[in-house]
Amino acid sequence: MSEERKENQSVQTVSVTKSSVDAADTNTKNEDVKILGIVESCGHLRIRKEPNKESDVVATIPVGTMVELVNDEVIDGFYAVHTEVGDGYCMAEFIQVTRPEKE
Repeated sequence: MSEERKENQSVQTVSVTKSSVDAADTNTKNEDVKILGIVESCGHLRIRKEPNKESDVVATIPVGTMVELVNDEVIDGFYAVHTEVGDGYCMAEFIQVTRPEKE
């Protein structure tokens, strides 16, 4: 009976280890994905310090500019973005999200 317990414990340990490796592998892959968007339907899009229309403007970017989204979460109608001219928040309605791109 004790032989059987040892065997079961070994199998469980291997399963946990494999799950841990799979989870670590998945996390690494997700970090390599960029979410990109293109500015559309406006003259110039304002990049703001905070996700609201009253927040200070960091910079403006023209239609057709490619931006990198921090994630695909919309916060009060804004995406958090990285751009060449600065980081901040842009109104989501003016950004057409493209498919994620691996680095």
